[in-house]
Amino acid sequence: MQHVIKRKKRKQKAPSVLQRRTLSKYAQQGFKNLPNAMVEAGYSPKIVEHNGATKLVKTKSWQTLIDEYWPDKLLVQVGREGLEATKIVTSPTEKDKVVPDFYARHQYLETALKYKGKSTGEGGGGNTLVIVNHGIPDQQEKEGG
Repeated sequence: MQHVIKRKKRKQKAPSVLQRRTLSKYAQQGFKNLPNAMVEAGYSPKIVEHNGATKLVKTKSWQTLIDEYWPDKLLVQVGREGLEATKIVTSPTEKDKVVPDFYARHQYLETALKYKGKSTGEGGGGNTLVIVNHGIPDQQEKEGG
């Protein structure tokens, strides 16, 4: 007769006060320097020096906190808005024009692909992205066919 040992499923650990404080500091810094935000929030500099930021972002509790801060619905909304980004082009001789901001759109697209795990964000990798612009008619369409 075999005995089966059942393991209890671990509950997802709630983010700690320290993690919440870190995210707050990180946001105040414009999400530029997580190790610095960790130290300001109260983490030991020694912990931070030994890949503390890398370890922190891999924890389930940090992911839970990020999901609370940036719910998927919000990311989708902002991403879609960013994919339609425009800019104003000024000229001393012509009227100002609103045109697509392809650089900003690319940044939003790149971020969305990273989030979806479809891009590593590293140049020279195996991923190739082809952007087809359907918003501006080509010369043939302008000339009537």
